[in-house]
Amino acid sequence: MKRPPRTVLVVEDLDDDFDTVAEAAGAAGARLVRARTLVEARAAVPSAALVLLDVNLPDGSAAAFVRELRAAGALTPVVVLSTSVAPRDVRAMLAAGANAYHAKALRHADALALLAVIFSYWLTAARLPA
Repeated sequence: MKRPPRTVLVVEDLDDDFDTVAEAAGAAGARLVRARTLVEARAAVPSAALVLLDVNLPDGSAAAFVRELRAAGALTPVVVLSTSVAPRDVRAMLAAGANAYHAKALRHADALALLAVIFSYWLTAARLPA
């Protein structure tokens, strides 16, 4: 029996980066909800099976957003996709409660391959409490 599409909340303000995620999501059979800001993301989190989160957003701290989720008891996996590879950003996001941190790939094909692995693991292989 085929599972219904799982919802992925993509918190990304850049159209090109979102388009790449959308391409990979289509191949993975995932349904996307996009938030361009953290305000939009807060409203969409309850329906998400996975959150893909950029670090650099126009309206606040991505780390604070993850801390809020975890303080509220949300177990939704949060995977960070960022152009930043600064150790302080990686440490801050993981300390806040992100499940994984990945640097955005520069080449389109590499980005699609990374996203395929992320979707496969978090939407298919990982078994999380309800």
